[in-house]
Amino acid sequence: MRGATPGRLLTTHQCSLLPVRNADTDGAQPWLATAYVPGPSLADSVVAHGALPVSEVASAA
Repeated sequence: MRGATPGRLLTTHQCSLLPVRNADTDGAQPWLATAYVPGPSLADSVVAHGALPVSEVASAA
């Protein structure tokens, strides 16, 4: 988020990204809010299926 402005975040549209609903990049703790996507948490997924393969983690980074 460094260098990003809330306006730029709100107008960035890519099919691989969730829509950004709001953001504060200037506060002591920058944050952003995205659209909600239902599903298990990462912790629940790791408990159920084990650690993610390195190739999958690398492609998501």
